Amino acid sequence: IQYTPPTGGSMARPGDLDVTCYPNPFNPNITIELQIPTLHRATADIYNVRGQLVQQFKIRGSGTNKLSWDAKDLNGRNISAGLYLLNVSLYGPSGDPRSNQLIKIIHAK
Repeated sequence: IQYTPPTGGSMARPGDLDVTCYPNPFNPNITIELQIPTLHRATADIYNVRGQLVQQFKIRGSGTNKLSWDAKDLNGRNISAGLYLLNVSLYGPSGDPRSNQLIKIIHAK
């Protein structure tokens, strides 16, 4: 048995979702750029390594969308330095899940 991991860390079908984060590592801000197909919506959730939701973005608009995260949690508090996981999910026009992408981001102080 030979296992070949998927390239790019994406479970998305080609052309469904394109996510870029820069700079990474970041301090104090990171830009999350998403390419969303027509008539779709997406969510971008950021989790700490314990699996706790730290920040959440809802995106409603096709094409290029840019988000800026200032390293604050849902309550407006500064987060600590460390590894975080960005989970971007794409949903179809009727709300059905289409694809998912998980990206590691690092907050450096």
